[in-house]
Amino acid sequence: MNRTQVLVLGVHRSGTSVLTATAARLGLFAGGVNDLDAGDRWNEKGYWEHRGVRALDESALEALDTTWYGVSGPVGADLPEPARTPLEARARELLRGLDARGSWVVKDPRLCVLLDFWKAFLDAPAYLFALRRPLAVAGSLRERDGFPLQVGLAIWECHLLAALAGTEGSPRAAFWYEDLVAEPEATGALVADWLGRVSGGLAGRGSG
Repeated sequence: MNRTQVLVLGVHRSGTSVLTATAARLGLFAGGVNDLDAGDRWNEKGYWEHRGVRALDESALEALDTTWYGVSGPVGADLPEPARTPLEARARELLRGLDARGSWVVKDPRLCVLLDFWKAFLDAPAYLFALRRPLAVAGSLRERDGFPLQVGLAIWECHLLAALAGTEGSPRAAFWYEDLVAEPEATGALVADWLGRVSGGLAGRGSG
């Protein structure tokens, strides 16, 4: 089947939700967000996260005895046994279900540091980066989680550098949260153009 596996990357509070929603409106199946997670309290708030992917990522970080805000770089290759084998089985099952729907998009900010785990199971990956001004991200993290600005800035840098390293050589594009909010139609058209080129036109229907 001709399909593209699109992962939206970006630290928490950087606009990954609005970018994922844009890709879903353009024709990509958004995993559990579309139908499997109806009533999910997390996605009722508009986070656009696939519940299964998020749960697996949380399990992986727990197996590594860390959290999304406690890592300083990529950790997806460091999963220990015996945790790795069942996590790999869960990943394969999740991806089989997604691949059966054609081209799809998922997002979870934890993917930034866990890409080295997920890439082993992807055969047609493409990556959308959600960018937001670092001080705005740090301010939002301070408001939501109580992190000092310096900590928020460090989290932003570590996640972005990990995602850039993990996607080198693969199709990828970046879009600013501020543009998605201020000019949704124009920015959506740019997203549609990139997705159309990457996925052979499947998602090139415009943002309306």
